Amino acid sequence: RRRTLLTHFGDDRPCAATGRCCDVCDPETIGLPDPATLMPARKKPPRRNADPDVTLSAEDAELFEALRAWRTQASDGKPAYTVAHNRTLEAIASGRPTSLPELAEISGIGPAFIERHGEQVLALVSGDGESLSGGG
Repeated sequence: RRRTLLTHFGDDRPCAATGRCCDVCDPETIGLPDPATLMPARKKPPRRNADPDVTLSAEDAELFEALRAWRTQASDGKPAYTVAHNRTLEAIASGRPTSLPELAEISGIGPAFIERHGEQVLALVSGDGESLSGGG
């Protein structure tokens, strides 16, 4: 391994293993674990979303669809999820926030979203945003 690495980096000088070496050159090197004792890292189980499933009423489902349509316009050609995830829109539709601080408490809503889209979303929630164009 040492020779391969040195050659790769353009060092063609003859060498002798000195100092700390790899497990191939010097298997007794202190500080390097025996490869047979190494365990592969365990894969972590997939994270479960902590957000509870939201059940939307018929009225909330109508608002959710309006929010989805708005999100498509607000995404400006980028993937819609870059504006907000469906779960976030569901939480907005079911929670119906009336102020920016209430909107900010919803999971998935951060300061950038509030700054860019907060007023438009509140207008949609209040029913005043039926004709919003989705501009910034």
